[in-house]
Amino acid sequence: MSGFPANVIDELLSTFTTYFPGHSVVDKPLRYLDSSKSVGIFIVDLTPDQQNSSFIGQIEPAINRYTYRIQNMIKATNESEGRALFSLDAKTIKAILYRDDDLLLRLSQLTEDLLGTRERFKRIGLSRQSFLNNELAKGNFIYLAMTDIWIETDVSKL
Repeated sequence: MSGFPANVIDELLSTFTTYFPGHSVVDKPLRYLDSSKSVGIFIVDLTPDQQNSSFIGQIEPAINRYTYRIQNMIKATNESEGRALFSLDAKTIKAILYRDDDLLLRLSQLTEDLLGTRERFKRIGLSRQSFLNNELAKGNFIYLAMTDIWIETDVSKL
């Protein structure tokens, strides 16, 4: 199994592939050329908590916060149908992140041992969900939602 941040993406891909069987679920930012129904999952950044360490003399912060983005895109020729599908997908993503007990269980079991330390999943949160929509050409609509989540991990010596 891969380590942080990739192991989280692996778990999210598995979960979203199950919930969105008619969609293309990928581990990259979405582009206009991606399929009409797409979900993209990728890492955005890492913010170490420089003020927190779990043992005396630790240089590496004990708490890390990884930010991930989950995008969902719908392309449609019917504006109201496209908006309805897009809204349902965005709401489903939010519900999965808050309510899927299996995903939360699998995330809670993630650990990585590297260079004499162990990094463990600690908690997850949703920081925001933003929405874009546009008519690209007459009768061609695109809808995109971006859901930002954070994963907090702790690091300790083995």
